[in-house]
Amino acid sequence: MSFEGIIWDVPHFTLNEMTKTENRNFIESNRNITQEQADKLSVICTSLLLPIRDRWGLVSVLSAYRCPELNLSVGSTGKSQHVLCEAVDFEIVGRPRGAPLYEVFKWIWKESGLHYGQLIFELYEWVHVSLGEPYRPKSKCLQVLEYKKDEKGKGYYEMAK
Repeated sequence: MSFEGIIWDVPHFTLNEMTKTENRNFIESNRNITQEQADKLSVICTSLLLPIRDRWGLVSVLSAYRCPELNLSVGSTGKSQHVLCEAVDFEIVGRPRGAPLYEVFKWIWKESGLHYGQLIFELYEWVHVSLGEPYRPKSKCLQVLEYKKDEKGKGYYEMAK
């Protein structure tokens, strides 16, 4: 299905921003999605991003859907929920990275009541959130992690405290 043929009726978020990439090699292939994939992106927007927007203001989507080739090029795995149209990385417009963005992460985790799969604070720069059930097994839902790098620059995940 062509990108232009997709039905999209989500306030405040466009299909374009949910499929965008700055990697010029993958702009077109990243927009080659099906209606089913677009529907999952719509669920991300309505069940996760809109409540976050209502509480914190404008959400800037950094990465949502990634075609498999793009996903590999950014160093992610084939198991990434980004490939399945089930995850989004974002920041809040006007809210600096680091501690101010950590407040958003902490609100999602401890106060929001949102039903997510994974919630990750990545490198103190952005928040990753993915769909929970039925897209992710219940045993893997409400997983809260922080992605950091050690002194040698090697990345690792740890459970958020």
